[in-house]
Amino acid sequence: MVGTHEIIQQEQASFDRSQINEHLASQEAQSTLASLGVDASELQARVAHITPDELKQFNEEVDHIAGGDVHVFAVMVFILILMIVLDRLGTVDFYPDIPSVEYETD
Repeated sequence: MVGTHEIIQQEQASFDRSQINEHLASQEAQSTLASLGVDASELQARVAHITPDELKQFNEEVDHIAGGDVHVFAVMVFILILMIVLDRLGTVDFYPDIPSVEYETD
């Protein structure tokens, strides 16, 4: 008799394989694989034979890499906006072409 745990593991492995195949089907992946001389059908055959633990580890690494890029981009945009605001307030002069706010003093 097959237990619930085994069924969940099988479904998770199937889901992980489908995620890898989706990544491999993207145009960017296809062009990268072609430039490296990798046969896509051979790669899909290898993905079909990867163990569930290897699938899980691979997908975690891909998700971590993809998520990290977003965080780096967000930090860069935040720093750029902060620099513009500080320049605009006249605190610093990063961008000489951006006029500072003139305050009236009584």
